[in-house]
Parts: sequence; C-alpha cells; structure tokens
Amino acid sequence: MKTIWMVYPYGPISGEAFRDSRYTLFGNELARHGYSVIWWTANFSHVEKTYRTSGWKDIKVQERFITRLVPTSSYTKNISIKRLIFESVFASNLKKRFNKLTAPDLIITAGTGMLNAFRPCWPYAKRHHIPVIYDIMDISLVDTYMSRNHKILAPFVKLVISVERKREKEFFDSVNGISALGTNQLQYALKRAGNREINKCLVYNGINVSEFRDAMKRDKLSDKVSTKESGWIWCIFTGSLGPSYDITTIIDCAKKCETNRDKVLFLIAGNGPQREAVEQAEQKCRNLKYLGFMALSDLAPFYSHCDIGLCAYAAYSTVDMPDKFYDYCAAGLAVINSLNGEVSEYIIQNNLGAQYQAGNVDSLYEEIMKLSNQGIIGTYQYNAYQIGDKFDINSQVKHLSEMVSSIFADSVHS
Repeated sequence: MKTIWMVYPYGPISGEAFRDSRYTLFGNELARHGYSVIWWTANFSHVEKTYRTSGWKDIKVQERFITRLVPTSSYTKNISIKRLIFESVFASNLKKRFNKLTAPDLIITAGTGMLNAFRPCWPYAKRHHIPVIYDIMDISLVDTYMSRNHKILAPFVKLVISVERKREKEFFDSVNGISALGTNQLQYALKRAGNREINKCLVYNGINVSEFRDAMKRDKLSDKVSTKESGWIWCIFTGSLGPSYDITTIIDCAKKCETNRDKVLFLIAGNGPQREAVEQAEQKCRNLKYLGFMALSDLAPFYSHCDIGLCAYAAYSTVDMPDKFYDYCAAGLAVINSLNGEVSEYIIQNNLGAQYQAGNVDSLYEEIMKLSNQGIIGTYQYNAYQIGDKFDINSQVKHLSEMVSSIFADSVHS
C-alpha cells in the first residue's frame, strides 16, 4: 500500500462544524483508491483561533486516512508577525517528526497564507527521492494587502517575499505535478515551474450538489427571518467576515435600501474580525440580518428563499474561484460579484448575474436594482442552477486521484 502525505496547516478538520476542507476531501478520495493517507495540519484552528489539542494528535477519519495535528503557536490576526511565527513553528515540528518516520511514496503540499509549507517538505522529498504535487489555492495577497494597509511594514514584507521566491525556485523547477483550485492559479504555478510538460489538473473545491439541494428543501429558518414577505428580494453573503471581504459595502448598501424603502433584505452568515460591525449594523438597519455562524447544511434552507448570492471581496483580493460561488450556483441564485478572474468569466459567459465595483456602494446598489426591477433575475437563476452540477465535488476530486495514479505510473516507467 502506497503512503501519501498531505501538508497544509489550515482548514477545518473532519468533525468540525464547517464544510469539509479541501484536504479532507482529498484524503477521503485517495483513501478510497487504496492509498494510506496522512494529512499534516496545525493543532491550532485558523478559523476559530483556538487550540484543538495541546500537542500532537492523530485523528482517524477513515480506515486509511489520518489527520495528524502538529503543535504550533497561536495568532489572532491573519496578517501578523505572530502568524509568521505560527508557520515557522509548524515547519520546525514537521521537520523533527519527518526525520523519525519511514518516508512516504508521495507528498502533496500547498502554499500558505503568509509564506509557504514547502520547507521542510521539499528538502525532505529531494533527499528521499519522493515525487511532489504542489496544490495551489490562491496567489498570495500579502504584498498587495500590506502596501494598502500597512505602508510602514510593506517594504520589509516585500523583501521577505522576494527571498521566499528565490527559495522556492528549486521546488518549482522539480515538482512532479500541480493541482489548482482555478485556471489562473494553475497558469501561475505552471509559469513558475518553467512552463515545462508536467502532470496537472484543476480541482474546484465544489460542493456535494445533491446533498445541498436536499437540505434546501427543509423549511427551518430562524426567528430573525422566519418568513419572506411578498415582493422582497433576498441577498445572501456567506463566509469569512475578514479584511479581504467587502462587508462594509454590503452594510452601507443595506442602509441605502432602508433609506430608499427598497424591498431588499441582506442576510449575512459567517464569522471573523468584521462580525461586530455586522452586528451593530443589524441593530440599526431593518434591511440587514446577521445569521451568525452556521454549518452549510443549516444554511441551506435560507438559500431556498434567497434570490441573489453576493461574491463580495475587497479590491485587492486575489481569490479566483470562491467556495460560495459553488453554493450559489447549486442553489440557483443570481450572482453579483466584485472579483476579477475566472469567476467573473463564468458569470459573464454563462449569463449568471452581474459585476459590481468593490468598495463602491452605488455600484452594488445599482446592480441589485437592475436585477430586481428588470425581471431578468429568473434567467440568471435558471442558468446558475443548470451549471451547478459542473462543480459537484464528487467528480472534482477524481481529477486529483487520476493525476496521482499517473505520477505513480510515471515513476514505475522511469
């Protein structure tokens, strides 16, 4: 039985009240194909900012899949010195434990929020002649974010990033495969790998479409929004309430709708640094409701009453294909989006909704009014529902297992 190590310190683990993370989905898929899989991740939760355990711990997900919690330090702000320290401690403890174990047959590793998880993965893989897959989920926004929000630290951060780029060159020159969350990430990684012939695949995060649509049929909402009044349009935003999201614009747009007496209700679900601002706005604005943090299965009934899904991101965001887009399509919602890149191409080419300018309240308001007043929202909703099956996670994760099989076959013949 071949053994595969996956290395990524972020994401919910199996059993937590979140949608299954990319690496839980990967692990389950690879285990189904007969591989023994270990996902090395942090004992500190990035989402909840709490410790899952005080030290090392193995969690059995299924017969051939283990999630291994690695001791780390903690942090409270996503972009901070403490998070740099967190990743450094994670890498240091990985290295210590790696050297005590039998080497795996394959390593899957990913870029991380601040720097990377290549070290100690790459030196270890090189020393033991282990093939490596690089899984790219995002193009770092650290330098652009710092330039915009922390001008004093920005030069230091750019220096650190330039050093990291040089350290990564050997890694990219030698990786055996690349998996990517979106087309632009894939092209970015291939370019850094020298545009050479290499195993590659797209794996959208996706959603279990049939399960989600079944959950939508449940008629349980909350006391805050138990019924939908006639003639109202419901817009929903779900996900992290962090600095990379255009939460302030949504709040201001809700206030504008209230001032103008528009029948538009904004639902926000999630958690993060901007939660307090959302809660305060809810107290003053009848057109905005905060649902708190909810599991996707609990949110599903709300989707059945909504009309518009908001992909609302800050102007500097480098997100290409957000998870919420798959939810909105599965639910058959018209999509209003601020992102550039692949998701905007999907929306425009498939007539799924509209674009607005990030940070511009009037732009968001105008697009919502167009959809609600021109009667075209039904066409967008129909098209979104039809394309929803394309992003079913059960078909998406197969692309990774197929690439893994190909890499193992190449190693046999080399």
